[in-house]
Amino acid sequence: GQPVPGGVQMLKKLIKYDLKYGAKIFIVIHALLWIAAIFGRVFFLDRIDFDAPTEQLVSVLVLFFSAFVLLFSVVSLATALLIAARFYKNLFTDEGYLTWTLPASPVQQLWAKILSGCIWNILDLILLYSATYFMWISPNVQNAYRMIAAEFTASLGMPLSKFFLLMVLLSIIGVGSNVLMLYASISIGQLFPAHRLLLSVIVYFIFYMIIYALSMGALIIFKLLPGIALSANTVNEAASMSTYLTGTFLISLVLSAVMAVIQYVITHLILTRKLNLI
Repeated sequence: GQPVPGGVQMLKKLIKYDLKYGAKIFIVIHALLWIAAIFGRVFFLDRIDFDAPTEQLVSVLVLFFSAFVLLFSVVSLATALLIAARFYKNLFTDEGYLTWTLPASPVQQLWAKILSGCIWNILDLILLYSATYFMWISPNVQNAYRMIAAEFTASLGMPLSKFFLLMVLLSIIGVGSNVLMLYASISIGQLFPAHRLLLSVIVYFIFYMIIYALSMGALIIFKLLPGIALSANTVNEAASMSTYLTGTFLISLVLSAVMAVIQYVITHLILTRKLNLI
C-alpha cells in the first residue's frame, strides 16, 4: 500500500486498539495462573518432604508438575487465540470493512498486528517464566536441589540457571516467528470460500510440521559434526552436551527467522493483493 501521512501516529493508535482487545481476558487468565503458582508454592512446594520414600515423592512431583505444564500450556494457548482472534476479526470479518477504511496502509495494519501480537506474547512469557521462577526459589526446593545440582550440571553441560536463561531468551527471540505463523496461517485460510478457520488451523500445523522436520534434520547433521558426539569421558561429555544444546538453540533461531520472513511475505501479499472479507 501507499504510505499514509502521519503513519507513525496511526501505527501507535492501531497498536493501542489492538492491545485493548481481549485485555481483560488476558489479565484474568494470568491472574489465575499466578494464584495457582502462589498456592502451588505455599501449600505444596514449601511443605513437601523431599526425604520421603522415592516412589511416593516421584509420583507426587510428577502429578504436580504435570498439572502445571497443562496449566501453562492452556495459558499460552489462550494468549495465542487472543492474538489470532484479533487479527482475524479485525481484518477478515465484517469488522474489516471499517478497518480498511481507516487512513492506514496494509503495511501499517500488518505491522500494528505484529507489534501488538509480540507485546502480548512477550508479556505472556514474562508472566509464565516469572511464575516458574517464583515457585523454583522456594527455600524447600532450593535445599533439595543443592543435593542433586552437580548431577544436573553434568548432564546438561551447564548450570540449570544458564539453561533456564537460554530457554527464556530463545522464547522471547522466537516471539515474532510465533506471531507471524499465526497470521500467515489465518491469511492463507481466508483465501478459501468456506471452512476458513478449520483450514487456518490445518495450515498452522503444516507450518509447524515443516519447521519441526527441518529442525530435526538440521540437528541430526549437527550432532554428527566432530566434537559434538557425546564422549564416554565425563568432562568431554558435559562439554559436548553444552555445545549440542547451544547449537540446538542457534539452529532453532535461524530456522525461525527464515520461516518468519517467508510468513511475513505471504501475509503481506495476501493483505495487499488477495484480501477476501466475509
